[in-house]
Amino acid sequence: MMGVRARSAPPTAPEQGDEVIIELENHHARQRRRMLVSFALLVIVGIALYVRLIHLTALGFNSDEAVYTGQSGALAGVGDYARNFSPFRAHPLLLQTILAMAFTILGHMSEFMSRATVVVAGVAAVFSTYLLGRRMFGLVAGLGAALALAVMPYHVLISRQVLLDVPAGLAILLAFAALYRYDGPATRRWLYLAAALAGIGCVIKETMVVFAPAAVLYLAWSRILKRTRVRDIVACGVLMLVMLAPFISTRFLFSGSGAGGYIIYQLFRPPNHPAWYFPVVFWIFITPVATLAIAYGVILACINRTRADMLLLSWLAVFGAFFQFWPTKLLPYAIILVPAMTILGARGLVDLFQRVRERWSTRAATAVAFVMALAVLGPMVGPTSRAGNVIRDSSFSGPLTTDVEVQDFAGGRETGLWFAEHTPPGAVAMTMGPSLGNLVSFYGDRDFFALSVSNDPKLRNPAYRPIPNPDYDIRQLEVQYAVWDAYTNDRAPFFGQRLMDYVSKYSGTPVFSVWVAGNTVDYNDGPPPPGAEVRIVVYQLVGGDPLVSGTGQTDTGA
Repeated sequence: MMGVRARSAPPTAPEQGDEVIIELENHHARQRRRMLVSFALLVIVGIALYVRLIHLTALGFNSDEAVYTGQSGALAGVGDYARNFSPFRAHPLLLQTILAMAFTILGHMSEFMSRATVVVAGVAAVFSTYLLGRRMFGLVAGLGAALALAVMPYHVLISRQVLLDVPAGLAILLAFAALYRYDGPATRRWLYLAAALAGIGCVIKETMVVFAPAAVLYLAWSRILKRTRVRDIVACGVLMLVMLAPFISTRFLFSGSGAGGYIIYQLFRPPNHPAWYFPVVFWIFITPVATLAIAYGVILACINRTRADMLLLSWLAVFGAFFQFWPTKLLPYAIILVPAMTILGARGLVDLFQRVRERWSTRAATAVAFVMALAVLGPMVGPTSRAGNVIRDSSFSGPLTTDVEVQDFAGGRETGLWFAEHTPPGAVAMTMGPSLGNLVSFYGDRDFFALSVSNDPKLRNPAYRPIPNPDYDIRQLEVQYAVWDAYTNDRAPFFGQRLMDYVSKYSGTPVFSVWVAGNTVDYNDGPPPPGAEVRIVVYQLVGGDPLVSGTGQTDTGA
């Protein structure tokens, strides 16, 4: 008897309808999820933009901002900036060229335009950190890293200033993101893109060439280097060199014998901060709890050693070692590191959430996550919300303190404008250091000599001239004003005392003063009021008698 083959019954109409309904529900769920993620990301970017733009020009430029914006004005042919700010100073000119284009369109220099340009780069770094963090460790880690970077006091303070480190940091962040997409010859376009982006970073600030050893370390550690063709590595090197070629050639063509002076000065100058400077910066400006979260993320990365971990650790190790051993340590330098740090910190907190959920329950893990978010983000909100116009902030005081460039130069804009309005065009000031002198030149269009500039070419920035014999220049009326400032005096009290000795010797008369009253900057024509927290005092030296001890010295609080 022949067997009858069993035939499966076709699906009934209701079963087909159930599948369609389930698929529609899943589609709607995915859409809602995308909308929620997009809304969360929009809120984060909005917060990042707001805290970086609010009160953007309440305080004037600091020294570096004045130099870079002055170079931009010189390139654009706006005003007389070319007289005091040569474009061919210490760094490449990509950011300055972009600003010069904006100034050409506006027809004048704009503080807001200068800073807003850098703000755009800072906010773009927040968004890019989200993309990289999401690709590496998932959606929650990406959003957490972006939110932390959006409100981090350190990143907010730096990305509100006209500094090369901010757009250079964005270029390096994008370069590492492209490098992470590379996995061998089939994806070599990502390797080329990483090299091109790193080259753009170098054209903003030449020290970004440190990306090259960091990339090699990552490729070797992850063993991708074995699958990388030699010609691809050579092509990447050529891409970076092509980007840097205009900077190198113009420096040697137009800087003359001083072309190598900047390199010699940076290599052999004495360190300007102690070895523990950057750890203190992290502890203060990233906040202690966030720093501990980042430390946990680093430890976790060292244990797991995934490709993402290797890239982030290579990024931190090479750039961190460079900044640690480079003689110059300044507050903005570490902005190159913070995207990697926030991603590792967010990943560490996600790991803690998962551990709590596995050991106890989702409800307990959610409560722990909420507490962790408050602990990390809460201390950041206050300093960040006051970043725009606070002269002093108790959040940054204590046994471990460091400087905030813009706040420490509060009153510099007013001093420079006073020189422009109250001194003849050929007036020359003697300052303690070049930092305040740059503001006198930028806002006041007046020349200056700085006492702290060494007579030894190896120990000074070639952009600044020494004053070998201040007595002679004062007697010959080559220098008519002396400027004392608290910023330089705190870091080099020797030069503060030396300047005041000349003020006393030549009976200097205080003609302009800036002081802090509460959280505002006040100033007047003359000496500061008794007991005031003095920031800047301008003394007129003309007419003094060097043989008689002067009576014009004013208590500066030095």
